[in-house]
Order: sequence, then C-alpha cells, then structure tokens
Amino acid sequence: MHSRIFVFAPDTSDDVLSEIPSEEELYDALSHVVDYVSEDTDLDEDVEWLKQWLGDDNFSLTRQKGSKYYQIQPTFFRKLIQHKLRESLQQAHTLLVDAQNLLETDADNFGPYPLWQISDLVYPRHDFYFYIIGEGGLMSWVDILPYCNKPYYIIKSFDYHT
Repeated sequence: MHSRIFVFAPDTSDDVLSEIPSEEELYDALSHVVDYVSEDTDLDEDVEWLKQWLGDDNFSLTRQKGSKYYQIQPTFFRKLIQHKLRESLQQAHTLLVDAQNLLETDADNFGPYPLWQISDLVYPRHDFYFYIIGEGGLMSWVDILPYCNKPYYIIKSFDYHT
C-alpha cells in the first residue's frame, strides 16, 4: 500500500525549511511498517489526495501568491480530523461488539483478525502520517489532533510503501 507523509511547518522561512526530514530519517522512524520512503512525489496531487481522504471538498488550503506551499486553516482541519477519529472509533466499536459476540458464541472460530482490524482502525499504521517541524516530529493522523490548533503550511510530501 502506498500512502503519504506530509511535512507541516509553522512558517516557510529558510531556517524552518532546512529542518525538512530526509527520506532516511523518515524511513528509520517507520521501518517497522514500511518498505521504503521516497521524496519523489507531487505536492499538488498529494494535497488533493489528502482533501479526498478528509472527505470534504470544501476543505480549503490557501496559497500565497507565488508560493508553492499550502496553508492549513486549523479550525476546519481539526473538525475533519475529529470526524475521521469519530468514524474510526464507531467502526472499531461495532467490530469489538461483533468480536465479543463471536467469542461468546463460537470461540473455536475466533482468530486474531477481528482484533487486528480493530487495532488498525483505532491506531492505523498504513495511512497518512504527518511530520510537524518543531512539534515532536512524525506522527499518525490519530496523533495530530492536539496540534490542530495552529496554522501550518504543508511544505513537502513523501511517499511510503508497506
């Protein structure tokens, strides 16, 4: 599966841009789940993919005239991430109830699959990741919620494969 790592920055100064992680740094952080990390991506296409994943075409990312970076509106981004989390938790709850019922009614056919699926809904390992410069580095979309209160720029994207 291919997905993306988005690099967020508080501004687009040269000092901040010099802190963009390398492919190797990101690979080292995710080597337990990825085969490789590549910076061979198209930021415009990746941002469109992110908008589709967030599920709201009205999610606007603005660009200053002549800039190649996108600015995130924190309040709206936060609401979309909360919505994604709510959806994942509801799906996980349904699966948890189903798994509990299966365990009680047909324990011989209870395997690891339901638990793995629940785990992946609650803490996805194969989805979008975010690297926030100056805020603790790489995190999954589940981890990003506390950081959605400030405006950031999307300054780069990386591809990864699992």
